[in-house]
Amino acid sequence: MLVNYVILLTLGVIWGSSFLFLKLALESFEPFTLGAMRLLIGGSMIVGLVLVTRQPLPRRKRDWAWIAVVGTIASGIAFGFMNTGQALIESSEGGIIITTVPLFTLALAHWFTDDKLTWRKVLGVVIGFAGVMVMFGPTLVSGFAASILGQSFIVITAFCYACGGVIARRQLGGVAPLVSAGFSLFFAACLLVPATFIFESPFTLQPTRDAWIGVIGASVLSTGVAIALLFVLIARAGPNFASMNNYLAPVVSLSWGAIFLAEPVTGIKIGALVLLMLGIAIATSKRGAAASQTPLQARR
Repeated sequence: MLVNYVILLTLGVIWGSSFLFLKLALESFEPFTLGAMRLLIGGSMIVGLVLVTRQPLPRRKRDWAWIAVVGTIASGIAFGFMNTGQALIESSEGGIIITTVPLFTLALAHWFTDDKLTWRKVLGVVIGFAGVMVMFGPTLVSGFAASILGQSFIVITAFCYACGGVIARRQLGGVAPLVSAGFSLFFAACLLVPATFIFESPFTLQPTRDAWIGVIGASVLSTGVAIALLFVLIARAGPNFASMNNYLAPVVSLSWGAIFLAEPVTGIKIGALVLLMLGIAIATSKRGAAASQTPLQARR
C-alpha cells in the first residue's frame, strides 16, 4: 500500500513539473521543435517498453488508423498549442489550467460514450470552469493579448487531451493502452516534425543548459517515465486511485513556479486552483468519472 502512495506522489511531482520543464526548454527551443523532440524521445521510450514487455500489437487497420487520430489530436495538435501557449504565460498558470482535462472529458463522454452527465457532474463542471474564469479575469480586464492567447491555448490543449481520451475509450478498447499511448506519440511526431522544418529553424538554435534540462525533463520524465508509472499504478491500485494525480500535479506546478522561476503565488491562482480541484472532486466523486480516464487524458 505504501508503494502505491510513493508511486502516486512521484507521478504527481513529475507531471506537476511538466510546465517548469516546458518553460525552461522554451527559453531556447521554439514550440514545434520542442514538441517534436518530446514526441520522438518519449515515444521511443514507450514503444521500447511495449516491445520489451511483448505487448500485443493491433492487427486491424482501423485500430492503427484510430491510434493515428488520437496521436494527431492528443499529442500533435495538443503539444503545438501547449508549447505556444506556455511561451506566453507563467508555468504555474499552465499547470493550473490544464487541470480542466477531467472536466472536458466528462462533458464529451456524455455525448460520445455511455458515461452520462448527472446533476453532480454538471455541478462539478460548472464549479471547475468558474475556476478557469477566475484565472482569465485579470487578463481580460487588463486586455493583455499575449496572456489571453496563452491561457486560451492551454484550454485548447486540455480539450485536445480530453478528445483523445474519449476517442481512445470509444474506439481502442481492444488495444493495449500502452501500445496506443506509445504509437500515438510516433504518429504525432509525423505531424510535428515536418511542421518544425516548415515554420521554424531548429538547426540554428543555440540551446542553453537549462533549456536542455527542460527538454530532457519534459521528454524523459513527463512523457516516458510518467506514462510507464501510470500503468504500473493502475495495475496495482486501479484507475480511481491513479486519477488522484489530478489533485497533486497543479499544486506542484504552482510551487515549482514560485521556487524556481520566482513566479508570484497570487490570490487569483489559489482561488482558481481551489475551484478547479473542488469541481473535479464533486464531478468525479462517483464511480465512472475517474475510472473512465485513460493515460492519454492524463498526459501533461
